[in-house]
Amino acid sequence: MTKFTPGPWHLEDARGVEDEHLFWEVLGDSEVYRGYLATLQHSEGISGTTREENDANALLVSAAPEMYAALERLARVAAVELTGKRDDVLEQAQSALEKARGE
Repeated sequence: MTKFTPGPWHLEDARGVEDEHLFWEVLGDSEVYRGYLATLQHSEGISGTTREENDANALLVSAAPEMYAALERLARVAAVELTGKRDDVLEQAQSALEKARGE
C-alpha cells in the first residue's frame, strides 16, 4: 500500500534578494520538518511553463491530499449506490485513485 505524506499540504513562496518570486515550495503541515514535497519553478524565459501555469500547478499539487481523500470517499459511496450499474464516473474515479497509488 502506498503511504503518502499526511496532508494537508501548503505552499511557501520562495523569494530572492530583491523580493522577487522564485518558485513555490510544497510542504506537509507537520511539526517535524520532512523536507520539501515538491518545488515548482516557472521557466517561461526558456519556453517552459509560464508564471500563471506554475501558480496553478502549485495550487493543484498542494490540494492533492484533500482531493485524494474526497475522491476516495466519493468512489466508496458511488460503488454502493451504483452496484450492478455501469458508470463511467465511478470508473474514472477508481482509475485516478489507482494512478495516484502507482497501481
